Amino acid sequence: MEREQEENQKQLKELTLSLCRSNEQESDVRTFIREIRQYATIQELDKGILNRLISRLLCKLQFLQCV
Repeated sequence: MEREQEENQKQLKELTLSLCRSNEQESDVRTFIREIRQYATIQELDKGILNRLISRLLCKLQFLQCV
């Protein structure tokens, strides 16, 4: 019975951690969408806008690789 309780607590911790990660990812996606919306009405990409977009995408990719 004690062993079962320990296993349940371990599983609860793992599920809680998984939920936290999912919430963080959802938050990151929402932030990205909010940021990218400002570029939705652009008629023409200039060098500055393109560089900002690439920079943000690269930062996100590096962050995701670390997680």
